[in-house]
Parts: sequence; C-alpha cells; structure tokens
Amino acid sequence: MTASAQPTAEQVPAPLRWPRATKTALPSAVLKRRPEDFRVFEQLHIDFSGDGEHLYLCVEKRGLETREVVKHLASHFRVMAMDVGYAGLKDKWSVARQWFSVPTFDAAAGLSIPGLKVVTSARHNCKLRRGRHEGNRFEIRLRNLAGAEIQVRDTAPNYFGQQRFGTANLDRARAWLHQRRQRQVSRAERGWHLSVLRSYLFNEVLAERVVAGSWCRTLPGDVLLDGKATGPLWGRGRSATGAAAATLENRALAGHRAICEGLEFAGARQSRRALVAAPRDLTVTPEGDGVVIGFTLATGAYATSFLAESFALVEERVP
Repeated sequence: MTASAQPTAEQVPAPLRWPRATKTALPSAVLKRRPEDFRVFEQLHIDFSGDGEHLYLCVEKRGLETREVVKHLASHFRVMAMDVGYAGLKDKWSVARQWFSVPTFDAAAGLSIPGLKVVTSARHNCKLRRGRHEGNRFEIRLRNLAGAEIQVRDTAPNYFGQQRFGTANLDRARAWLHQRRQRQVSRAERGWHLSVLRSYLFNEVLAERVVAGSWCRTLPGDVLLDGKATGPLWGRGRSATGAAAATLENRALAGHRAICEGLEFAGARQSRRALVAAPRDLTVTPEGDGVVIGFTLATGAYATSFLAESFALVEERVP
C-alpha cells in the first residue's frame, strides 16, 4: 500500500470529561486504533440445563453493536428483538465475545452474519437477563506510548464511560425527560434515556468526591456495598446517605434538581453503585511501541475509565 493510500485515522471526540484522581502527568497512548486492540471476554457461568426452548449462543463480534447483533439474531430466527436476551452491552469498536439467548428450537447451523461468528452454543430453560454475567475480561493494546513513565494504577474512580453518553445521548435524554408526557417512546428507548441520565448524575457525585479526595475512602454517612462507598443511581426513594457523605452528594446534585425530579416522576427506582473500580488479575506486557494490559472488571465497570487514570488516552480509529 502506498503512503497516499494509507487509511486515515479518525480522532474520536470526548465531549464529557470528569476530573481524574491522578494529579501527576500521564503518558499518552492511542486506544482502539483497530477493533482488535480492544478485546472483551464476557464472563458468564451458567449450569445449562441441556434442553429447553432457549438457544444460548456465545458469539465473537467485530465492529458490531450489541443491539445490532440482537436485530440480526431476531431476523435470522424469526423472533421479536425484545425476546433475544443478553447480559450486557459491549463496545462496537472491539472484538468481543458475549452470550445471547434466543427462544427457538432451531440450531445455530446456518447462521451467517458479517462480523459475527458463533464460538459455542447450549440449550437452557430460561432467557438470559441483563446483568447476569459476573464481569468482563479485557485485553487492551495501547499504541504510541509517549511522555511520562508508565504506572498502571490498581484502582480508579468508577465513572460511567464515554460510551454511555456518546456525542448526543445526554442531550436526547434531557429533551425526552422534559417532554416525556407528550413524547411516547418504546420501552427500550425509555430505559436507555433513564440509564443515561442516572449515569450522568452518578458521575457528577463521583466527580465531587474526586475533587474532595474522598472517592476511595468511606465517609461518615456512606452507604456501603461489599465494603465500598457508593454513589446514587437516582430515582424514587430517599437517599440513605447521611452526615458528610450526604453533604457532598447534595452539593453535587444541587444544580440538577430538574433531572432528579424528572427521574422520580418517570418511575426510576433509586439504587447504588460503587465509587471505586478495582480490577482483578492485572497484567502489563510491553509490545513494540506500546503495551498490552489485561484485567478483569466487575459487571458495569468501564475499562476506558479505569485506563484513563494511568494514561492520557487518544482514540484514533483506522477501519
């Protein structure tokens, strides 16, 4: 390939940014230049019944959103998209292995979808539900390392990642919340809007704790989950925080009362999420001008948020 024919790297914007806990200079690194640079392995442990009306498929997808796979599977097996089960969303710009369930007595043979291959299949007696997996294993190649010495942190603020907000998801969710009585949307779209807004408020509270230096320790009045301090996924119900924790939480949400009230009226139920992301089985392997980092995160934690505490990440995608 000649120089003039080289593919052009696409720089991906990150319009929403929250403060890092790390105050020192970070080495720069290119993330997700190619889908193969970001590998995800969903960890799902089920004792399959061996029979039943649900076909479970472990697939490897490249350059496909999870919801795109759902649509393809629904079309192939001639079922409703809402009947296709999956445990969690995986990045489009990645090579990801994850499980899906389809209510069908057909076999996986004959399934042909570009960017998708079936790794294994099994039969079970119930649909795969969201959040059913234990976590995700990541193998991420960072390229073009430059600048400060590499020091991979073993904990990070458990921010929802940029994937949750995209470039306009938050604006769309706010607009829907304001007009929700006049603007009817599907159940799935409604759920997505609520999720985006709750994620945004959680990040705002976590950012307040990062600025205050208390994100990785407990404060008087904290609500604990597995021994870790938590932040709110806002909705109906009174916050159980008190004392110093409540003071910080209220300060962070003071400018977002309209969203808080909208979520309550929309019927979202309040829950909690850990403020700290702590990976397991962390490995760091130098490779060429970069490094391959392996780690396992609990369900719902974002690999990009974890890595952002150790690297100044730039996304440059080459198809």
